[in-house]
Amino acid sequence: MNEGIAVLLVDDEPRVAELAATHLERLRDGFDVTVIEGGEAALARFERDPTAFDCIVSDYTMPVMNGLELLAAVRELDADRPFVLFTGKGSEEIASEAVSAGVTDYLQKGTGTERYELLANRIENAVEAHRAERRAGELARINGVITDVQRELVRASTREAIEEGVCTCLARSDPYTLAWIGEPDDGDRIVTRERAGTGTAYLDEVAVRADDTSRGHGPAGQALRSGEVRATRNIAEDEVFEPWSATVEQYEHESIVALPLSYDGDDYGVLVVYSSRRYAFGEEERTALTELAGTVGQAIHAAETRAELERRERDLREERGVAEGVFDAMPDAIYAFDADGQMLRWNDAFAATVGYDDETIAGMSALEFVSETDRDLIADRIAAIVEHG
Repeated sequence: MNEGIAVLLVDDEPRVAELAATHLERLRDGFDVTVIEGGEAALARFERDPTAFDCIVSDYTMPVMNGLELLAAVRELDADRPFVLFTGKGSEEIASEAVSAGVTDYLQKGTGTERYELLANRIENAVEAHRAERRAGELARINGVITDVQRELVRASTREAIEEGVCTCLARSDPYTLAWIGEPDDGDRIVTRERAGTGTAYLDEVAVRADDTSRGHGPAGQALRSGEVRATRNIAEDEVFEPWSATVEQYEHESIVALPLSYDGDDYGVLVVYSSRRYAFGEEERTALTELAGTVGQAIHAAETRAELERRERDLREERGVAEGVFDAMPDAIYAFDADGQMLRWNDAFAATVGYDDETIAGMSALEFVSETDRDLIADRIAAIVEHG
């Protein structure tokens, strides 16, 4: 296996446990075995960080808390963490109880290295299956989130609606707790454009920057400066969060990812997502969210382009309205036509001068209102204007 495997080995006999740990680490380079004496101590260690160990290997017969009792307690914290009961006492009754309690595998102790080789294989198989199942579940969850966000993008027609829909979709998807979109102001402070989720007050209590200062070294600032995704998978242990450490402790944000939003050379800020799960935002999750951020950037670009076109059309209509008002107010006969002589517009004074109604004028050529002796000259002048301006 390419990934290392962290094993929590539990036994009430330290020498037996250390011997087993030595054998496992010799047999598998990727094994990192931590020995804990007794079920209660092992449970306390597991409770501090359930994600620290890929597999628990426990003896059955131990004082105070035996292996099955430890298994039951572990299952209350983590329903599918690999748990191998490795015991010198074997019986169908114990095996049946272990299976009922949700044990991953059951193996009796024995003499010789062959038994440890078998144990190492059981651990590898259990962890590999667990990781594959977790990855499949994560991908299904992430794909569901992306589908929800894309549905919002289809419905939204403005940048504000896009940002609101994206943040709302992400924040309501467990284990995400908070999502916000921000961009730097003129002073390089990152201001929030949209936010959603629990703990949003956190954003009112912290100052995040996009420059190369201590408050710009967090994931959001780094993502904006580099144009690349930045993640902190354990906020409590990341030194870059020192400027906000007092505030971070008040909220349940454990992991964070910052995704720059851009499209076709235009930057639209950064999308920041928090998770209540420590060590979230692994490689596959970051890849999926990076692709999503690209889609969001493209949607914002389209909305901004559309808004700019609409603004220009409004301005043009206003300009035309002013021009038409001036056109109609002219006391002299005046008319406009295109390069082909097609009549475009004329005022009432012109219609009165030529003596035709509007429908007739619309079907005539501009040169028909010029005397025949001047038509060639006027046509040449029109052609010169069209060509040279």
